[in-house]
Amino acid sequence: MNTVQLIGRLTSDPIVTELESDYVVAKFNIAIDKVMSTEKREKMMEEGKSVANFPRVQAWGKQARLVEEYLTKGKMVGITGELQTDVYENSEGEARYTTIVNANLIKFL
Repeated sequence: MNTVQLIGRLTSDPIVTELESDYVVAKFNIAIDKVMSTEKREKMMEEGKSVANFPRVQAWGKQARLVEEYLTKGKMVGITGELQTDVYENSEGEARYTTIVNANLIKFL
């Protein structure tokens, strides 16, 4: 089973790209607060450490059009989707891995 459910806020406006045959993809990141005590959160913030995760999300087709029309930076969304991990080679020839959430369902919260 490959299913994730996330709730977070968009960190920037979605980037929408038109592909061949009128197909479209919308890409965006969401910020999801890490669960921790107030004391630990304050300490991490003082140390300049991240108190959130920022997964990359992509939506396709009709969902991408809805994202383009209704979502902007700061809007809260619920995402249900699948994880997709890809590998590529950087300029030094090292393998790099990237993980994206392919959204099956996006709820505007």
